[in-house]
Order: sequence, then structure tokens, then C-alpha cells
Amino acid sequence: MKTELEYKWSAGTYEDFSRLVKTSRRFGASAGPEDKMRNRDYYVDTHLAQLRQAGAAARIRNCGQRWEFTYKTATSFSGGLARRGEQTVALDCGTSSEALKLLKTGGLRSPELDLPFEHFEEIFTIDTRRYQRMIEMPGGTRALASFDDAKINVGEMEGHLCEIEFEFVEGNEQAFKNFAKKVSVTAELKPVTMSKVAAARAMQDGKIKF
Repeated sequence: MKTELEYKWSAGTYEDFSRLVKTSRRFGASAGPEDKMRNRDYYVDTHLAQLRQAGAAARIRNCGQRWEFTYKTATSFSGGLARRGEQTVALDCGTSSEALKLLKTGGLRSPELDLPFEHFEEIFTIDTRRYQRMIEMPGGTRALASFDDAKINVGEMEGHLCEIEFEFVEGNEQAFKNFAKKVSVTAELKPVTMSKVAAARAMQDGKIKF
């Protein structure tokens, strides 16, 4: 299981992401070409919310013709940096219902994923339009910068949230942290108050409305 390291910053519009990219260049980084994609995520849990109680999350993702299952462990935070374990497995299916059936009937087995697959059910969806660029910092450390424009659906409820992610890809972790700190301060980016998944769960609980 790999370790995911990322910063999440609040965003109002794409212009906030553009400012991040421009600021990164000011500090000597190069920005790769912009990729645009659309992800539809079907989050799953048991009816007893066992994953949520453990601080974890699991999703089925459709990205074009590709389907995959991702499990994320509980997240720890330090200085605004999120750190969690992440395991992704490709799924051979064509719809979300086929993917869920595959999980529930034992079609996915991994020694690192001891999960209650047979009890999984869909709990909410997040439909995201993503714009991303690879940022290479001086010295060669790389991070993936993304702007997410997301629509959250929980039953009949619908919400909308934008955020910027800055995820460590390779290189020196401390260089990544230092660069993220100075770029976010200069670009006037603030840490998110609520992630997409946290917002969906708050909607489930009736704590927020969009």
C-alpha cells in the first residue's frame, strides 16, 4: 500500500488554480501541459458505516473507459499536510452496478485489503471535473497540482465544492513541503475547511446544505 501525501487548499474558481501555477513558476518550477478529465466516484461503505468509523474511505471510480477500486486509510495531518495509505486495484467491468457486484461476490482479492466487501453498498457519488498539471520544482522534486470542480450527490441532495490538491509524486519530501508552504502563502491559498468526502458525510448527517 502506497503512502499518499498532499495539501488541499480552498478554491472559488479556476483562477485560484491558475494563480498557483503562475506562482510556482515564479519560484523556479516548471509546469507541464494541462490535462482535463472527468471522474465519477461511487463511495461505498457498510450499512453500519464501518469504514467511516475507522476514519477510512473506499470508492469505485469511473474515468473514461477505466474502472478502479480505491481504499484509503485514516488520514493524519501535520502542518496542513495530509498523509494516508492508499491502495488502488483495476476492475474489469462496465458499470457501477457491475463493479459493486464484483466487490460483493469476491471478484476482488488483495492481501492488503481485508475489507467487508460483501456488505458494501453505495452511499454517495462525487462527479468531478479535474484540471491538473505536473509541477517540477528546482532540484527535480515533482508534485501533481489539480483543480477539482465537484458535484456531490447524497440521495436527493446535491452540493458543489471546488478545491486544489497538491500531491507529492517523487523526490525530496522536505523540498515538497517547503515549496508548498511558500507557494500557498504567496498565492494566498487557504487550507480547505472541508474535503469533498467530509462534505458528503456532513450532508448525510444533515449538518450542511448547499
